[in-house]
Amino acid sequence: MKPGESPPQDAPFSERPLRVLALPLALATAAAVHAPALRTFFAQDDVTFLARARGIEPTPWSLARPLSEGWMWRMLHAAFGLHPLPYHLFNFALHLANTALVYVIGTRLLRSRGAGFSAALLFGASSIAFTPLHWASCLVELLVTTFTLAAFAMFLATRERRGLAPGWAGVVLILAALLSKESAILFPVVLLVVHFRLGDPAPPRSLAPQSVAVLAYAAGFLATLPLVHYAGSETYSMSRSPWFIGMNLATYLRWIVALYDPVRDAIAAMNPAAWRVGLPVALLAAALLWLQRRERRHPEEVGAAWFLAMLAPVVALRFHTYLYYLYLPWPGACWMLAGAGQRLARRRVAAWAMAILLAGFVVVEYGNVRTREHASLGTLPLDKTVREAMMLENAVTGLGAAGVAPGDRIAFVNSAPRRHFAVAQTAGLDTSAVRSYLPLEGALRQGEAIRVFFPGARYLGFAASIPREWEDARTFLYQDEGTLRDLGRGSRALAELGYFTLQLEQWKDAEAMFLRSQALGDTLPDAVFGMIVTSYFLGREDESRRHAEEFLRRWPSDPRAPGVAAGLRGEPPPASAAP
Repeated sequence: MKPGESPPQDAPFSERPLRVLALPLALATAAAVHAPALRTFFAQDDVTFLARARGIEPTPWSLARPLSEGWMWRMLHAAFGLHPLPYHLFNFALHLANTALVYVIGTRLLRSRGAGFSAALLFGASSIAFTPLHWASCLVELLVTTFTLAAFAMFLATRERRGLAPGWAGVVLILAALLSKESAILFPVVLLVVHFRLGDPAPPRSLAPQSVAVLAYAAGFLATLPLVHYAGSETYSMSRSPWFIGMNLATYLRWIVALYDPVRDAIAAMNPAAWRVGLPVALLAAALLWLQRRERRHPEEVGAAWFLAMLAPVVALRFHTYLYYLYLPWPGACWMLAGAGQRLARRRVAAWAMAILLAGFVVVEYGNVRTREHASLGTLPLDKTVREAMMLENAVTGLGAAGVAPGDRIAFVNSAPRRHFAVAQTAGLDTSAVRSYLPLEGALRQGEAIRVFFPGARYLGFAASIPREWEDARTFLYQDEGTLRDLGRGSRALAELGYFTLQLEQWKDAEAMFLRSQALGDTLPDAVFGMIVTSYFLGREDESRRHAEEFLRRWPSDPRAPGVAAGLRGEPPPASAAP
């Protein structure tokens, strides 16, 4: 036994079955927890990336994410077109690969298959992966994690063999990570911690190849910064305030332990009150690191270094605080927790307690994933990705069923008053002064989705009624969840929307649409029937009677004729009748 190293203990669980079962069980658990993600449609930025892959929109090429946001989308689109399932299967496979890499690295770092298995379970089953697996665009997070983990595994394997460097493969892997997302820019910091704190350091020059590759990328990125499409934008602006950075870090630490809240990032912003939980979490992590200070090897410190190095590039962002930003840092926390658990569970009773806690974590996260999928705000899902995917799928399905063709002009209307929903606390806010955006309009990306899924069709927009310049357009009545009703064109569309407006008891608006419908062509009974109803409820009973007599004279066989006749006998006409 070497000085400073803890005496060996009998393993509380046999390593032999773990050698065979650990990795398959970790992968199966991750797959079972996150399987619902495969049902999701495209959402949000997916539409933009598809538009670029189809050549509808230009791709802003630069050293910022050309692999994940450019080449990979072109390859996936060339192979699978507009079918979402293969895209989600690709992301799912990346998550399973990342789970396997967390296991391999954890086993090597912690020198225990059991600890590696624990780390893999913590990573694979975590609901931190919810958005990366439900949102195709999150292949950015998945790819950078895959390549960074693979580069790290390559470095550790070469180091253990006393090799001088991970070779060209390690350099290519870390460059691929950086070309997927620049969040891996502090990877050399992790290598330095490994070199000085993991025991038996390899020659210092073994750090050079991957570190030099990172520095070369950083220099190239800065030199070509004007080409980066988001550089200088307010959206990606960073705060220099230590208070903001500290509170944002506390927000992320709180999210890690707030497993009681399946949608803990419903408000995707820095939480000033998060320090009440974040500070104790940070102190607990510091205590776990303190406990292993006398050991010869310090794998938990490597895990902590990974977590902080991979979180640092995003923790200062002023307007981007997302749970899925923890996906790349999370492996480090998993190795640290698994190492601490291994250190604390050297007796069988303690080991069983840790195993029960780990199983409980998996069960809770299994439920969290499903609860998050079905949590709602009003009539819409609470999770933004699930919400926009549902609306986009419903809209694309409805437009496809209506037979939208190239050359069609597409308009969306709904005369119901807009409602304001907010996930944040609105007490004390004058919501009457808030102009609510239309969720479906956002899901369609201001018409970009129409250009992607229905090439040649022209998107006109959303309105409460049908403007005169839209009278020749294909008009669709939309609902909050994205379902559509084809109203047709011209006279028919105006009459159909008029009937819908009748149900809202907006008599004057309905009358205006019926009059316009009549002006475009009086061969349909719908507008005349609508005028019967609106005239009656606007107090013009004589006019209503004249319209009723005209209706019975021209369309005596219409199914609504008996109701009209009843109205002439003094009974109120049926306001809710539909054509």
